[in-house]
Amino acid sequence: MRRQTRSWFTLTKRFGQSRGGHAAIMFSILAFPLVLAVGFALDFAQASKYRTELQNVADAVALAAVRGLPTSEAQGRLDGMSLYDALMNDLRAGLVSDNITITFENTPDYKAIVEITADARMSFGNSINLGTVRFEVDASAVLGRQGTEVALVLDLSGSMTTTRMRALGSALSVFDSAINASAAARDRLRIAAIPFAQNVTLPLYAADWLSLASEKAAATAAGRTCFASQGRTLDTSITSPSSRSFQIAPNYAAQCMPEQTFALTQDFAQLRAMAAAYSNPPAWRRDWQNSRGTSYWGTNLYTGAAWAARLLDPSWGNYLPAGSAAESPNRANKFALIMTDGAQDEILGVSRTQADQNLIAICNQMRTQGISVFTIGFAVTSATETLLKRCADNDNQFVRADNEAGLISAFERISRTIGDSRARLVF
Repeated sequence: MRRQTRSWFTLTKRFGQSRGGHAAIMFSILAFPLVLAVGFALDFAQASKYRTELQNVADAVALAAVRGLPTSEAQGRLDGMSLYDALMNDLRAGLVSDNITITFENTPDYKAIVEITADARMSFGNSINLGTVRFEVDASAVLGRQGTEVALVLDLSGSMTTTRMRALGSALSVFDSAINASAAARDRLRIAAIPFAQNVTLPLYAADWLSLASEKAAATAAGRTCFASQGRTLDTSITSPSSRSFQIAPNYAAQCMPEQTFALTQDFAQLRAMAAAYSNPPAWRRDWQNSRGTSYWGTNLYTGAAWAARLLDPSWGNYLPAGSAAESPNRANKFALIMTDGAQDEILGVSRTQADQNLIAICNQMRTQGISVFTIGFAVTSATETLLKRCADNDNQFVRADNEAGLISAFERISRTIGDSRARLVF
């Protein structure tokens, strides 16, 4: 009996001293809170993803709704809801329910306010019957009531052969359609166009800016006013005609382009007519050598850019046709789009180096006037590409186009950027 007691006592003592199996016991005790922690961490990550995606939807819907508001609240709501349904198509798979409210304000600026609520079951929480999680996000976007003014500077030099001219005509048609695609773009939108080669031609009214009677007579006889490069100082000047003199092309018969500049207008018929004319270029454009000795021979990019700056400058208002005066920068978003297919030529004693310096000076001056500068290089050399990048506000506002499809894409991309420029999110 005594031996049995010792044996039992020994076994009991050994069991108490043993550490085998304690890990399993400890794990079974801690497993439940660990599972809870991991599950809730996964749900938290899922919830953060839902909230981020819903916020992105709200931001996009607010911008879409405010762009349609200038037409009507009904249009703004339709645009917003159409985008909402499209964006929520995939997201709804994980939601129990969702709802959106779009409201509008019309003063002082157009404003769209979007509120989205959504209920979702979390993967882990749903498995232990914790119910749903509600998300509430909101976004607001405004569309300023200021106008939009755009000046297109278009290269018509001799190197713009038949294929390139047709590409430009197609690109202008696409630009017209794209920039007028939304109510936000159409609202108080005006456009000017400055075709250029070695000079720039304005309508006959500009003859009144000439100081010499002989030059006025030449312009009157031709029915248009042809401005050549004016020398190193005046080429970069935006000064209005009241305090400057202009030099016209010395030989109207050979050097005055028939394609005329038009000042800011809400009537896009002139741009459409220009696009149609460029789409059907004259026979001589098949060979750029045929432009030698004519107004189309040289590329005088800085003179074209200077006229864009002038037509977007309010100080020129009294010298332009009624309705063409530019507004002050705080009342209009201003853009210059400069397109060329080649390097500048040495014209009237101005070297290529000086011509490039003039262009950069004009582009910098436009920025001080509140004008945002875009540039397009159509099959240009690397040197011209570098110049155009320096002229543009930044590298993103330069677009290289190597063929017709590229040119059309460049004009379309820029037109949509300009058209949407007034809509912005507010926080």
